[in-house]
Amino acid sequence: MKLAVCASFMQSDLWQERLSRAACGAALEFDEFYDPDAVRAAPVFRYAAAVAALGGAQGLETVHAIRERSASVPLLWISDDAGFALSAYELGAEMFLTWDCSDAELTAALRRCGVLPGREAAG
Repeated sequence: MKLAVCASFMQSDLWQERLSRAACGAALEFDEFYDPDAVRAAPVFRYAAAVAALGGAQGLETVHAIRERSASVPLLWISDDAGFALSAYELGAEMFLTWDCSDAELTAALRRCGVLPGREAAG
């Protein structure tokens, strides 16, 4: 299953590792995007889910870019600021978590996004 992971260059590997661990052995592939412009510039944007692990305004702009590319891709937004939770749901995110989330919460988010068995994607 292929995921779009939108995270800073320094954090991308960390989030890929955490998502892989949370996937409980499911085979995941990742395409990396370091900022909203990279999302907008991608020639194709078809993924099982998109994960935006960026804080603050950059996270918000990245989620907007994801929604510009695909209104229906299941979206997990992970932010440094819980104040963006309402924006996440207004933009159709299946889940919103903060950076200090547990692996169990990441597993639940992957299920909710339809990446893992247990629940179909809401999008």
